[in-house]
Amino acid sequence: MHALLLEDSTFLDIIGFLGGSGLFLVLGILLIIVVIYNKYKRRR
Repeated sequence: MHALLLEDSTFLDIIGFLGGSGLFLVLGILLIIVVIYNKYKRRR
């Protein structure tokens, strides 16, 4: 599974992007999504 992912040039480009500020950007977006999801979940 990991070998196939490493052979994919697109996957390598994503890793290169995440290696920079992109990593914090993705983590920030995921954190916001989780917080918003929890708020809506509590209302219901």
